[in-house]
Amino acid sequence: MSCYDVTKGKPEQFTPEEEKTFLAADNLFRGAVISALDKKYVDNYIICTTAKELWDALEAKFGVSDAGSELYLMEQLFDYKMVDSRSVIEQAHEIQALAKELEQFPCVLPEKFVAGGIIAKLPPSWKDFATSLKHQRKEFSLAKLMGTLDVEEKAGNAGALLMGNGSHARVLGVGTVILKFTSEKTVLMKNVQHVPSIKKNLTGNTGALLMGNGSHACVLGVGTVILKFTSGKTVLMKNVQHVPSIKKNLASG
Repeated sequence: MSCYDVTKGKPEQFTPEEEKTFLAADNLFRGAVISALDKKYVDNYIICTTAKELWDALEAKFGVSDAGSELYLMEQLFDYKMVDSRSVIEQAHEIQALAKELEQFPCVLPEKFVAGGIIAKLPPSWKDFATSLKHQRKEFSLAKLMGTLDVEEKAGNAGALLMGNGSHARVLGVGTVILKFTSEKTVLMKNVQHVPSIKKNLTGNTGALLMGNGSHACVLGVGTVILKFTSGKTVLMKNVQHVPSIKKNLASG
């Protein structure tokens, strides 16, 4: 009989020899546990007369701590929100780490559940990419998903643009355009950023454009441009605003 067996209580039927063995193991267990407790807890638990009584009391007092940690990790996992201002791969690894920590309780989440959670939590500027993954209608392993996100981030993400509302928009590429106005005036624009997550092109009417720092920039003209990227992709953009005071040209498609 092991010491841990006595935590299950005294058997209903046993021989005198078995009873003697049980009582010895029970005393040994209680002595070992009491000696390991912090002094501030000894007086509360030394009064327990059996190993089962002692173990049940300790489980009721301290066993809930694991449950609390488990619920805390679950809350962190469910409430995790990815943002555009940080690397998507780094954030995906943080979600994966939370899922890994839950395994020690044990609470093993299926790999496809974790992968699906990462896709669902992709930041706003990755919305189109997340939708394309969902439309593929196939399961992603975590390794494959991480690889796909890594390739997409390195190939397509040219940075993040601070918007007027304080959020960030993902920049997918940079190119050079020729801005042709209805007045026949032509302006060469370099380093034009492609920001597809902006629903309305930073174009529209002439007037003032709200900047990320809360100031306004004067719009001097509106025209149509053809945005040619080094990848060979061409995007036709209408109602492009000419804002000379902005150091970097902004564009969305």
